[in-house]
Amino acid sequence: MASVGVTAVAAHHNYNSTDHNGSAAPSTNVVSNTHSDLSALRHGLEKEEDELTVDDDDDEDEDEEFSQSDEDSSWISWFLNLRGNEFFCEVDEEYIQDDFNLTGLSSLVPYYDYALDMILDVEMAIEETLTEEQQELVESAAEMLYGLIHARYVLTNRGMQAMYEKFATASFGRCPRALCSGQAVLPVGRHVQCLAQYECR
Repeated sequence: MASVGVTAVAAHHNYNSTDHNGSAAPSTNVVSNTHSDLSALRHGLEKEEDELTVDDDDDEDEDEEFSQSDEDSSWISWFLNLRGNEFFCEVDEEYIQDDFNLTGLSSLVPYYDYALDMILDVEMAIEETLTEEQQELVESAAEMLYGLIHARYVLTNRGMQAMYEKFATASFGRCPRALCSGQAVLPVGRHVQCLAQYECR
């Protein structure tokens, strides 16, 4: 009886190994390989998703840092970074806040109070009180006012030291004349209401 049972089990196994047409059933190796391929594909997709998540987090961090740097940047720093303004040095806010240093400038600059507040980054409801055209005038007035304050500041000890440091690093450029041998130059303003002219000294 035991041999008959073994024979029956073997016959049942052989039947399952073939289909009704007599052809061989799929090998267990093929099924195993397919399962491995699916696992590898799933792992690859999960890895790509993780990388995309990391990239999104990096982009968000960069955007936050960029917006934070914009918020932390003062008007003076923004003005000095404009093309053509590299000849200006940074005026101390303490100097600007001293009314004595600004004596007589209010009569030279339109929208003086608005311009001064803009330079010092004082919060003001300029959009509510002024038209768009007037806002542009205030921005121009702030640039003009900073130039006038700068002209006085460079005559102080701290101002001359700041200008000397820029001169020592040739921030104002070098004389193009051959006999000057690359001598550093200084900006020279001939009149308070004229643009600076540059000469070798």
